[in-house]
Amino acid sequence: MRAGSLHIAALPFPTAQGTQAALRAMLDALLEEGQEARLLCYGGGVNEGARAADLQSDAPALPLWRIADFPRLPHFRSGPSWRKLLLDLRLALALRSGGRERTVFAHHVEAALAAWMAGVPDFVFVAHTDLEEELESYFPAQLAPLMRHAGHALDTFVCSLSPKLAAVSPWLCRRWSECTGRPVHYLPIPWSLPPDAASAEREKVAPTRRAGEPSWTLLYVGNLDAYQGVDLLLPIVAELRREGHDVHLHIATASEGTRLLHEAEAAGLRPFLRVSKLDGSESQRARLYAEADLVLVPRRSWGGLPVKLLDALARGKAVVASPAACAGLPLGGEILSLAETHSPQGLARAVIELLEHPDRRREMALSGPAYIHTHHSPERFVAALQKAAAQPASIASRARTRRGREQR
Repeated sequence: MRAGSLHIAALPFPTAQGTQAALRAMLDALLEEGQEARLLCYGGGVNEGARAADLQSDAPALPLWRIADFPRLPHFRSGPSWRKLLLDLRLALALRSGGRERTVFAHHVEAALAAWMAGVPDFVFVAHTDLEEELESYFPAQLAPLMRHAGHALDTFVCSLSPKLAAVSPWLCRRWSECTGRPVHYLPIPWSLPPDAASAEREKVAPTRRAGEPSWTLLYVGNLDAYQGVDLLLPIVAELRREGHDVHLHIATASEGTRLLHEAEAAGLRPFLRVSKLDGSESQRARLYAEADLVLVPRRSWGGLPVKLLDALARGKAVVASPAACAGLPLGGEILSLAETHSPQGLARAVIELLEHPDRRREMALSGPAYIHTHHSPERFVAALQKAAAQPASIASRARTRRGREQR
């Protein structure tokens, strides 16, 4: 990959959300390798109450190119909106009028559309999710079939107009390679092992455990969008408590958690639920994971790779994940506990299996970080990005570029 790359993302940055964390990790890896990189994004960033210095204190300074934003909303919720469509047009205008880096990476569908509208002749579309799977989660259930069709059509259209294709999960690569007949390069999201301070945090909370009948803490970290499988969290707790297991659930999120608290109250589970606001800081994350016995990743939507999974493995935590959450990664039983189904019963059985086998939890404490070190190193990501940038552009893309030059 030639020096100087522009990464486009149709989102506010930074915030305590998964895609933003993945982008931060990708760009940090490039900067640490001496590559020049900058991010074009929306004008907003940093959740209310968070300090930008804390979010970025342990990372190199990231050159940002922000478009002019509309008046900011009080949250940074995922999903489609009219406001985002207008912001996407601003992204395209900024690209058309601004300087062009020699290598352009468009992260997710909206960024690829902005690059196409701006007439960027050669860019890599980096897929972070599958809209056929995810889009329906933002709409009423009766619209699900229509939204699945619309999501598939949009994904297919963006793949057809993109000169080069890459994706953040092996599952997405296989899916879009089969659908398009084109190579789709896998980009392993780089993830660093946490500092040794995490073990100190673990020692702080260890003495607070109750003697005798233990109380197990299950942790979920992330947005409360439907595709994340958050509707399964309370039923999992209910199932475990019916089985006689004294479990509590801690949800750390940048989303609004009021509705979930009301649902817990109605189900009689409010005493066993705690919801806290993510600020994006390493100190908060170290504490969250230190207090947890198990981490839940119940994602429903296939395709995208939840960075919460990478973070939990890097911190040596025992993880119970749904099949979709693994996104085709080579994760064996020594690394995490994979539920057989996406049902609360299936996930609860996987939790019980880990609670009853401390030796397996200790094995995961070693195998998780080892997996991250091997498969999600900055060096492996940079090499994959170089390969994705060097691939030949599609025939249709080369024809469009040639026509554009002739017209000029």
